[in-house]
Amino acid sequence: MIYIRTKKKECREKEHSRQRHLFSGVSLAVICFVMLFAGVGVVSATNYYVKVDGNDSLNGTSLETAWQHPSYAAQQAQAGDTIYLIDSRANTTVTEEQITGTLTFTNNSTVVIGEGTNFTSELVPGNWIKSDNATYGGEWYEIASIINDTYLNLSIPFANATHSSPAKKNLVWINEHVSFANSGNTTHPITIKVYNGTPTFDGADRTGTGIELYKGKHYITIEGLTIKNYQYGIHIVGEATRPCTYINISNNTIYNVSVAIFGQGYSEWNSLFNFKISNNYISSFTGSGIQFYGGLLNSTINDNYVVDAPQATGLVGIGYSFRNCIIENNYVANITTTYGISSGGYGGNSVYRNNVIE
Repeated sequence: MIYIRTKKKECREKEHSRQRHLFSGVSLAVICFVMLFAGVGVVSATNYYVKVDGNDSLNGTSLETAWQHPSYAAQQAQAGDTIYLIDSRANTTVTEEQITGTLTFTNNSTVVIGEGTNFTSELVPGNWIKSDNATYGGEWYEIASIINDTYLNLSIPFANATHSSPAKKNLVWINEHVSFANSGNTTHPITIKVYNGTPTFDGADRTGTGIELYKGKHYITIEGLTIKNYQYGIHIVGEATRPCTYINISNNTIYNVSVAIFGQGYSEWNSLFNFKISNNYISSFTGSGIQFYGGLLNSTINDNYVVDAPQATGLVGIGYSFRNCIIENNYVANITTTYGISSGGYGGNSVYRNNVIE
C-alpha cells in the first residue's frame, strides 16, 4: 500500500510537473507572441488642422491649436495622418468676398477706410483682404487691428505711398508651396482635404507649384481644394528608382495655371502608376489640363471637367500618355489645345469611354 501510495504521489507530482511545464510553455509562448506584436510598429493616425490665422508653433491637433501653413503640415504628416484645411470665410455670416471700402496707403500707415459700410463683423485680426489695383494688387494685406466699424490697421506699412484702391475680403493662403516629406501606405494613406467651405491656395504670380509630390511618394490623397494662379496646380515627379504610386486627386478646383495636373516621369513607363484622378474642375489654363509626360500606368481618370481655356497653347486637355488606363466620363470643352483627349502612348490596353469633347 505504501508502494502504491508512493507511486500515486510520484505520479501526481510528475503530472503536476508536466502541467507546470506545459503552463510555463504556453505562458512563454503567449508572452513572446505579445512581445512580437508589441515590437511591430503600429501606425497611429493623427488629424491636423490648418487655417490662415493659425500658428505653426502650436500642435495643430485641434481647431483651437491649428497650424497656419499647409506647407508646414505636409512636412510633418506621417502615414495615416489627415490634414484638414479650414476655410476661414465660412466662419463669417457673409458668403461673398467683396467688401465695400477703400484700401488706402498714406505714408507709414496702411488702413482700410469704409465708405458708409460696417464691415468689421466680416473681418477679424489675422484675416486677409485683397486689393484689385493693377499696380498694388495682391492678396497679402493682413489685418493687424480693428479701430472701429470703418477703420482697420494693416500689419504691412508702405512708406511714402499715397494711393487708394478697392478692398476685397479673401481669406486664403498666398503663395503657398506644399511638398510632402513622407508617404502613406496601403492601409494608412496621407490625406490633405477640405474641412469646410472652399480652402484656397493662391499663387498670386502664376509661378511655382501649389502642391508637389516629388519622387518616391506613395498613397497620398488630395481632396476638395481650390488651387489657382500657379505655374503647376499639382505637380507629380517620379523616376524608376523612386516612382510615385497610389496617388488620389479628387474633387479639386484648379484654374488660372499653366498646367493644372502635371505628371512628369523621368523613366518612361516606369515612374508613375496606380493613380486615380476624378471629379476635378479645371479651367483657364494656358498650357494643358491634365498631362502626363513619360507615361501613366494602371490608373483611372474619370468624371473630370476640363473647360474654358480658349487661350491654351499646350498639347492636351487630358492625356499624353497612358498605358493600361481607364479614361471615362470626362467632359472637355472650349479649349484650344492640340488634342482634347490623347493617348499618346503605345503598348498595353487603355479604355476610353463615355467622354465628351466639344
